[in-house]
Amino acid sequence: MKKKTLSTLVVCGFILGLAGTAGATESRSQSLLYNLAFEDQTDMFMFPQLLPEYQGMYFHMPAAISNVFGGVVLGLDGAALGVFVHRPLISAFDQYRILVTDGVGGGVGLLGGGGAVAAEPHVAGQIFDVMYGTGSWGVSFRTHVWSDVSGQQGVLADPPVGNSAITADVNAGFKMGPGFQMRANLGFSEIKDFGFTLRAAAGTRYIAPGSSPMRLVMAGEFQLGILSPSTGDMSFGMAIPVKAGWNYSVLPEVLTVALLGGVDIQLLSPGGGDMKLGMAVPTVEIAAEWKALKWLELRTAIKGGYGVQFAGEANEDTPKYEQMAFSSGVGVMKGPFRFDTVLQYGLWQNGPWFIGGTPGLFAGVSLAYVWGDNVSYASPAPVAEAPLVAPTPKPAPAVKPAPAPESPAPAKDKPEFDGWEGNE
Repeated sequence: MKKKTLSTLVVCGFILGLAGTAGATESRSQSLLYNLAFEDQTDMFMFPQLLPEYQGMYFHMPAAISNVFGGVVLGLDGAALGVFVHRPLISAFDQYRILVTDGVGGGVGLLGGGGAVAAEPHVAGQIFDVMYGTGSWGVSFRTHVWSDVSGQQGVLADPPVGNSAITADVNAGFKMGPGFQMRANLGFSEIKDFGFTLRAAAGTRYIAPGSSPMRLVMAGEFQLGILSPSTGDMSFGMAIPVKAGWNYSVLPEVLTVALLGGVDIQLLSPGGGDMKLGMAVPTVEIAAEWKALKWLELRTAIKGGYGVQFAGEANEDTPKYEQMAFSSGVGVMKGPFRFDTVLQYGLWQNGPWFIGGTPGLFAGVSLAYVWGDNVSYASPAPVAEAPLVAPTPKPAPAVKPAPAPESPAPAKDKPEFDGWEGNE
């Protein structure tokens, strides 16, 4: 037992040593670029009603130890309770978003995401997520108390002043029908010496149920943000991202490909300035997951788009906006255990470190132990084989006894010949 425990610790230490420099994200979702056509564990942070489907324990290990996070989801007689600590969170609609309103300062944050941002950064403090879901409805509460200290100071220098803040969010979700999920979110932030931010969102996703190899996928969200800074004018932002496409099982339970296209309408007024209207169209997302072996999954995804700003002052050098993101990863599973990784992009460009390429293999590593009766993130449970039972021999057919021989009938007495009668 001690030898097995030591081996486990050595493996975990080796994985941490290979981690790259990317921020903290869930590895499977990031390797698929948060494509909403795939269902996985991260869905419960948008739709808490799905909590019972993802009972288990989850950990993510990025390069920076300060950003390690994890949590557990426990079943409660048909429902489930989840608690996560220190998980940075941005909606899947906001991941790698194209910002097309040329916003600056706090106004950009009202729309969320942008560029290669995979998750909101945090330097210190604690984030707590408490969630409850029944399958048909759910609610989650998130709070974050932090102090952002910008850098190391000399031992005799005065300590820097922390930018203290408190944030809180309430997120409610409802199952409207088979494959049809909805959510509504309301949150605020109070940041010392900066101001007050109010955020609201309402979103939905539909994945056609059933066993058809090609299933329709539709998703959309309405987002609103208001920033009232301590000094200066208020900022206002609104966005409406919409996506639609298909989840296609090219080879059932072996190869799945998802294609989504969409549009993202964005309206922004930073600091009381001119109202800016932009649109990202088209946005295209392609993701694929291949189950190469029963215990091995390979994933890759690409996301890109083109945007134009229609109203408001824009940067003359870049009146149009383009963006492309690429990711890939590997997943290993053994029964209820999951080990998911995101491969560093530089690995494809420069090769591994031992030939002069990128040091480290992974941009993120996730470990999970899943349980429950309806866990789509776990590998299928093996089907128990029926025990072999020797067939009961059929009884020998009954032998019909041979009929008894019949006794010959007695011969009739012939009349005596009277030769005189014939000569009369």
